[in-house]
Amino acid sequence: MKKYLFPLIILLSQSIPVLSETWIYITGYYEDGIRFNRYIDISSVYGKGSWKYANMKRTMDDSEINVGIRLNCKQGIFLNPISDPDDNTVYFIQVRRIKNNYWVTDGMGIKRDKFVLEKTLPGLSEKKSLHNPEAEGSYKLLCKS
Repeated sequence: MKKYLFPLIILLSQSIPVLSETWIYITGYYEDGIRFNRYIDISSVYGKGSWKYANMKRTMDDSEINVGIRLNCKQGIFLNPISDPDDNTVYFIQVRRIKNNYWVTDGMGIKRDKFVLEKTLPGLSEKKSLHNPEAEGSYKLLCKS
């Protein structure tokens, strides 16, 4: 028995990898009386060239949704996924960083082999740059760290 006790203690003291998600809080804000929170799964982050990819959890009141975000750190472009239930397609709203904490929405497109900005949504061409806590928090975490 003593012969197996020491190897057993060594074996049990070793760290065992665990496949899990590690959510980092990005931002929280109120809009129209509803609380919105954003988290990024830091274990899902990977990069390809100047692009960073990650899973984002969006919560509001009692609901939660996970989406895959894309961010171009060099050009300051945040591709924010939205779903269209009518044609079962995921579109991306392109948001571009103008300066610290300010972003402007360019329009909407689809990610195929390469993202293509397909149309400008009504009113977006006149839209001024706004504070976008979701895009800015993601940019600071994924591009500045």
